[in-house]
Amino acid sequence: MNSDTSATPGHREPGPEPSGAPEGPRGWTSAVVESPIGPLLLAATAAGLVRVAFHADARTAAR
Repeated sequence: MNSDTSATPGHREPGPEPSGAPEGPRGWTSAVVESPIGPLLLAATAAGLVRVAFHADARTAAR
């Protein structure tokens, strides 16, 4: 992400699409992203990153 404040309001940097609503019933959101070491599951709450899982897939993200 860059720190350029001239971006238009509502502009979002390209990146992983979350699999759930940020304030969903579980209180967290997750996404599987490609990395040089393979797929990673990233899960976060409003407080920040809470889980990183290696070799993630869609079934892992659904848990």
